[in-house]
Amino acid sequence: MSFKKPFRAEPVKLSPHWQAKEDAAGRKNKLKRLGAVILIALVTFLAGMAVTNLKNLIAKLPVYYRNCDSARAAGATPIHRGEPGYRAGLDADRDGIACEPYFDF
Repeated sequence: MSFKKPFRAEPVKLSPHWQAKEDAAGRKNKLKRLGAVILIALVTFLAGMAVTNLKNLIAKLPVYYRNCDSARAAGATPIHRGEPGYRAGLDADRDGIACEPYFDF
């Protein structure tokens, strides 16, 4: 009884032409991946900038309270002259402090 060695295929060596094509395809795939990573990073950065700018814009919006009850519900009382939300219509005694918890007559 004789045992033969199992068949072992040797790797195929590509000709220089096909090896160059395979190398070019590998470089092209690497460039595609790099481009995708750069694009994702750029989109993430721009989204972060947009959120930051939106927060800043919202903070700069003028504040209007219909009456002192709505200002109290928002937790903004008392409102001093020059602060967002102050208006003379909310300042009953015209001392520069609107929506005071008390009146000093």
